[in-house]
Amino acid sequence: AATTCLYCHSPVVLEGRLKGKFRPDRVIPFGIGRENAEARFLDWVGKKRYVPKGYFNSAKNDYFIGVYYPYWVLDCHTRGTYSAKANRVRVWRTNDDEYTETSVYHISREGDIVFNDLSRCALNGDGRTLADGVMPFDLREAVPFSMPYLSGFRAEMRNIETEEMAPVFQQDIVEYSREILRRTVSGYDSVYDEQCGSVVSDRQFEYALFPVWAFTYQGSDGRRYYYSMNAQTGKIAGELPLDRLKLVRDSILSGLVVAAIVILLMGGLLF
Repeated sequence: AATTCLYCHSPVVLEGRLKGKFRPDRVIPFGIGRENAEARFLDWVGKKRYVPKGYFNSAKNDYFIGVYYPYWVLDCHTRGTYSAKANRVRVWRTNDDEYTETSVYHISREGDIVFNDLSRCALNGDGRTLADGVMPFDLREAVPFSMPYLSGFRAEMRNIETEEMAPVFQQDIVEYSREILRRTVSGYDSVYDEQCGSVVSDRQFEYALFPVWAFTYQGSDGRRYYYSMNAQTGKIAGELPLDRLKLVRDSILSGLVVAAIVILLMGGLLF
């Protein structure tokens, strides 16, 4: 099979991309069609106040492409530990004197946690930015992989293996463990995190493809802009061009309005 590169539109050969170890275990089918995706994108652009007028040209819609991006999905068990300091403050008055008592506590938590369907993009380079920007996906809608799901779409091939991805997942697990264990701490006026650790076991990785609408646009400034849309939830990510003249004009007008209000207030105080 042959197609064009999503980013530079040069020819690319795709032979054998989804065979052997690169065959996915699961796939989330496209839930948002092309017409719906384009309408959502136009609505998103239309709500941005400082996008140059006439920025989007529908004639460019040949670059609105459905792409399956590769992700590693992890199930695991972890033993999480969490420690913190907490304060409880009591204030009372006796006659004209006010007293404050601060009690300081050491908090310690430990527990077994099961994580299912933690996911991270399995790409380095331009595609990773597009794929990460529209997360998360709902893996409850994932189904066993079958080639017909790819009909009419492109599929990126992973270039990151589980060994390289393990530290990234470990950081996620520590942060999620901290959040879960911290929720068990209550009844204090303030809590200050100290340490959080996580010993992971029973790792099980799966390779999955998630659906994204990817869009590239050549701006009037000569720069190419990239956008992505989660084809399951409709979430959009990407950098829009800025109409600097409009921004400066609005800033000046806002400054004049504030100055006028200040002058009126000062006049009222003087008289």
